[in-house]
Parts: sequence; structure tokens; C-alpha cells
Amino acid sequence: SRSVRMLAYELETLERLNAHYLVLHPGRAVGQPLGEAIEIASKGIRDAVKASGVKKRILLENTAGQRGDISSSIENLSEIAQRAGADSIAGICIDTCHAFQAGYNITTTEGVAELLDKVKTLLSPLRIELIHLNDSKRPFSSGLDRHEHIGRGYIGMEGFCRFLNRKEIKGIPLILETPKNTEKDDMENLLKVKALFEDNGC
Repeated sequence: SRSVRMLAYELETLERLNAHYLVLHPGRAVGQPLGEAIEIASKGIRDAVKASGVKKRILLENTAGQRGDISSSIENLSEIAQRAGADSIAGICIDTCHAFQAGYNITTTEGVAELLDKVKTLLSPLRIELIHLNDSKRPFSSGLDRHEHIGRGYIGMEGFCRFLNRKEIKGIPLILETPKNTEKDDMENLLKVKALFEDNGC
């Protein structure tokens, strides 16, 4: 299929660039049961890895749960990872806005613990290898993928402080996926994140 060929091409490109990982949204259930959609996506991943010969470089990313997303829950991510196989999946990328929208309340100590415990329990030996860091324009568990500047959304500075200062998060690379309306936006968001790492009083 076209999607398998595209994924195989991206894996080959990643290899040529000597990049570490390819972050993948596994897809959506469109007119089919969830289990069937998960199997189609998992087989597509297996086929692309086989065609490219590039193994263990894919990070599965959690999604927000909109329009039939099949990877908004840690349970579904675990099933996709298992079906795709150990040769395919290198780990997980957690997107903070997506997690918040999918029902993981990372603004609270308990919510962060729930998310990280599920990752450890359901996905081990896979680990979180990357975090997409962004606030949420929409209230908790809305199922909408709407990114916001750090501290300006519904996760807020206190929520990010609790999340980023967990020992399980320390040392994991972060990528900002915040809006960029002006040239200074990225630097402002970076400075906010830096301040959060310096403040352990959440």
C-alpha cells in the first residue's frame, strides 16, 4: 500500500541521515472496528520495516483521541507495539497535549503517576525515549489536538513542573511542538521550560 511504501521510504531516509528515531502516529479507525484498525496498522509497520531493512527505529506516539485515533490510550499503544513486533518498535514518544486530551491528567501528581505507571506496566521493556512538549488549548479530556504555548493552556506551569520533575522523565530528550507566531516564541517557551527544571517546589 501507499502508506507502507511511504513509511519504508522514511525509514530508509532516516538510515541515510544517521538519525536515531522516526516518530509515528499509527493511524485511525475509519469505518472499521478498533481491533481491525490496530491489526492493519501493525501489519503496515511490520511490512515497512521488512521492506526497508531498518529495524528498531520507530517511536510510537500517543494521540489525542480525535477522529478515530487508535493510539490515544497506553493500552492501545501496547497492543500496537506487541503486534508490530520487537524488530519494529524502539520505544514510545509521549506528547503532553495528546496525553492530557486523551484523559491522562498530567496536571496532578496522581495523573502523572498513572500515566508513567501504565507505560512501565504495559509497555516494558519499551520506554519513553522522547517527549513532545506542548500545552493544551482545550480543557482536560476533550479529545482535541490543539497545541498551546507552555504555561498558557490548561496544563499550565504547575502541571508541567509536576511532570518534568518526575525522576522517570529526567534525561529524556524534549522537543517543543508549540505554536510559532513570532520569531521570539520558541525562545520564550524554552526559557519557561528551563525555569521549570530549576524549580523543584511543585
